[in-house]
Amino acid sequence: MPSRGLVLRLALLVIVALAAVAADFGIFLYRQRHGEVISFVNVRKYVASPLKNGKYEFDYIGDMDVPCVEAMLPHHRMPPCWWVGLHTDHWD
Repeated sequence: MPSRGLVLRLALLVIVALAAVAADFGIFLYRQRHGEVISFVNVRKYVASPLKNGKYEFDYIGDMDVPCVEAMLPHHRMPPCWWVGLHTDHWD
């Protein structure tokens, strides 16, 4: 049976996580009202094309701007800009 201290620590962890998500969403809504929530990050786009022999050919398509949100978590089906900035190579 789990000890009482472990249950309290897990409950505190859940409360802190929910508070962080609520604060992030509140800040997102505030910034959305002021029109400064969506940014763009430049990424390199690649495509992998299968060849007849079972191997793949990798082609560079070009640079493109990816829309992202200035937040800790994704909102409106857009990734956060810090995540897009860390992953600047996109594959199709």
